[in-house]
Amino acid sequence: MLGLPPVRGAARSPLTAYRIRGEGRRAGRRALAIALLAVTALGSGRAAAHPQFALSTVNRYGKLVLQSPSQTRIFFTLMVGDIPAQGLRQQADRNGDGTLDPSEQQALADELRRRISQGVHIYRARDSGEEEIALPWEAAPFRLDSPAVSATAFAFELSATLPADKVGLIAAPRGAEAELRYDDRVELPPVGEIELRVEEGPDMHVAKTQSSVASPAATPAGSAAPQALLFQWYGAPRSSLSDRSVRVRFTAQAQRGLTIERRPRWYWTYWLLLPATALIAALAAALSFRRRR
Repeated sequence: MLGLPPVRGAARSPLTAYRIRGEGRRAGRRALAIALLAVTALGSGRAAAHPQFALSTVNRYGKLVLQSPSQTRIFFTLMVGDIPAQGLRQQADRNGDGTLDPSEQQALADELRRRISQGVHIYRARDSGEEEIALPWEAAPFRLDSPAVSATAFAFELSATLPADKVGLIAAPRGAEAELRYDDRVELPPVGEIELRVEEGPDMHVAKTQSSVASPAATPAGSAAPQALLFQWYGAPRSSLSDRSVRVRFTAQAQRGLTIERRPRWYWTYWLLLPATALIAALAAALSFRRRR
């Protein structure tokens, strides 16, 4: 009796074939998970620094926005964690009924504004030394989500527009530089994360930044930016003499037609993510092929 020609895979039992297919799927899933982790790591640099709450500290975040030669703005945010929030709520509860009414909430906002006004300073560099710029702070609408005197975190925000004639670029010739020094000495313990972010407007360029204490944040690739625009440090200063200020030297672009083209941050992230996306697509195709087999 003539035997039938052997069929590929006929010698494998159904259980063996099932195990082989299962191992292949698990290996494919592991490779896909590794690729997804790589993509996440590549893209995490853009969102590494952002205002956030901490349970037991008050975090402070400043942002200096160089919008144009005639407009410079500063934004300041307090992120009050659960534990310090309870103490501030208790201090604001003047009648002791365990709830902050609108007038008590306004008193809390006024106290936080006073501490920020006394602690945040902006100085302009001049030939004869430095001149402090008075900041006309404006408070965002403040209303606690929960008026109860409890351990519930809350945020508080202020903003100010620097007087145009104080920055030094209004009557200056194109290409002239101005320098500001940002100093955050807000007294609101316990001190947690402190950050300063500098942002450039379309016609503005940061020529140099300098700080003796704050650490510039890393770029997604892990190396420091040519001119650091994000500074971070943690905890209270060692003494009242510690210098935690940040100097920012900037200028208006010479001419719009000659403006140096600066690649947006997402441009480099896009080219880093492209190979990882192709790898994921290839793994997905390979898994689909194995299943069809």
